[in-house]
Amino acid sequence: MRELGIEDLLAFVHSQRARGLAERTIIRRLAALRGFCVWLSAAGIAHIDLQELRTLPRVAATEDLRRLYGYLQSFVQGEGSLRSAVRSRPREASVLLAVSLMLVTGARVSETTGIECSNIDLQGASIRVLGKGCRDRTVYIADVWLQRLLIAYLELRSDLGIAHRFLLFGRDGSPLKPETFRQWLKRASHAAGLDRHVSPHMLRHAAATQLLEAGVDIRFVQRLLGHASITTTEIYTHVSDVALRRAVSAADVLQRGSSLIILSYLARF
Repeated sequence: MRELGIEDLLAFVHSQRARGLAERTIIRRLAALRGFCVWLSAAGIAHIDLQELRTLPRVAATEDLRRLYGYLQSFVQGEGSLRSAVRSRPREASVLLAVSLMLVTGARVSETTGIECSNIDLQGASIRVLGKGCRDRTVYIADVWLQRLLIAYLELRSDLGIAHRFLLFGRDGSPLKPETFRQWLKRASHAAGLDRHVSPHMLRHAAATQLLEAGVDIRFVQRLLGHASITTTEIYTHVSDVALRRAVSAADVLQRGSSLIILSYLARF
């Protein structure tokens, strides 16, 4: 019998989520699973690396992300232009822009708050971010609405006379700190009516998961997230049954196989 691995744990989490179970229920079941692993090791029946259990990412439910993002967007979707809305609600605009960038690029919270204006290429719709180990990478902003939001925010910085090099700013105009953003995001989660707050790490994981479910090669996801090893990406993300079903349907092995047989048969004549 093979050993229990991280893939099995991720598959378990996803199967529970696919059944519609609440996150709290899943967390309780994971706690029970940890206890079971401890007992197996103590009894000498099997050794299971509990470090793998600790690497399981916390994932925000899709509906929670939708509600949170809808709440944040509501501040800039009223009457008037996007520029005027951003100008009238600078703090909310900062949170919305940070959340949008993390969902699109999968950047870490420190990387997002560390984005420098000089590293933004509006024409090329790309941003150069500084990741762990002083490794630079380029992320892309393909969404047109997000591009408009970014432009409006840059104009707001100029109007407010903000001179520091960082894109995002706090309430007093100073560079937005990761901890301040976490607090703002927590408050926004509560204001949006969520049972549990969404963390920056959840946004990063959501970005990676959505890309994998859309069929993006995991090597591209690894590059986008700035992982030195693809093993980290495999632990950090999970491929959903939806993506697997889509891939299998696209392959359509039986139909392709039968077509090849028919073509091979016709070629004899």
